[in-house]
Amino acid sequence: MNPGVKGGNPGQSDPDPPTSTETKANQVIRLKQQIALGRYRVDADAVAREMIFKLRLLSLSRRALGADRAGGVGRQAGSFPDE
Repeated sequence: MNPGVKGGNPGQSDPDPPTSTETKANQVIRLKQQIALGRYRVDADAVAREMIFKLRLLSLSRRALGADRAGGVGRQAGSFPDE
């Protein structure tokens, strides 16, 4: 096998594996404990960023749908201009 080619040997484990299930389970346990003890604090900045991101995505989706509808005026669904 060529060592310069990405992909590696299928028999070897990934050198940078994603977060393991055990680690995620530990995170969940830790969060549950913090919530139970009243110590969990929400990162308001992170929540706000996610909300803004989703609102922008929604806006872009609506614009794309609007453009699709405007371009499709007078055509039947599933028809092509060459027909």
